[in-house]
Amino acid sequence: MILDCDPGHDDAFALIVAAKFAELLGVTTVAGNAPLELTTRNARIILDLCGSHAPLHSGANKPLVQPPVFADYVHGKSGMDGAVLPEPSRPADSTRAIDFIIDTVRANDAVWLVPTGPLTNIALALTRAPDLAKRIAGISLMGGGRLGNRTPTA
Repeated sequence: MILDCDPGHDDAFALIVAAKFAELLGVTTVAGNAPLELTTRNARIILDLCGSHAPLHSGANKPLVQPPVFADYVHGKSGMDGAVLPEPSRPADSTRAIDFIIDTVRANDAVWLVPTGPLTNIALALTRAPDLAKRIAGISLMGGGRLGNRTPTA
């Protein structure tokens, strides 16, 4: 699976579970709960804390159409306010998230995409490589929340 996320607190739990119990082919980050630099930083920290060596790739820094809206009123300015966290020890990989998604899906038979944030990285990957639509084993997403995980344009 590829976990496509925007860590905040909620996605931190998804990362912890995926790092421990899933065949995690990689993690991709997207702007959402916080700006991309912070969601990527948060993912780096959580993967460090889990002892995971899964590849981590930074993705889209804004939505496709609308201006970004961050959830600092929920997750704080860092996306993980309230938790005392160490500095990350690893950088994100240099390959962009969209390229990683395309390359990984094409190279493997049964890749599940698990987006827990905005779907921008997946939309961009499918736009650039329409053949992925028939190659992706499935998508399990966190979405459709009536309260909390939504915006007027969702």
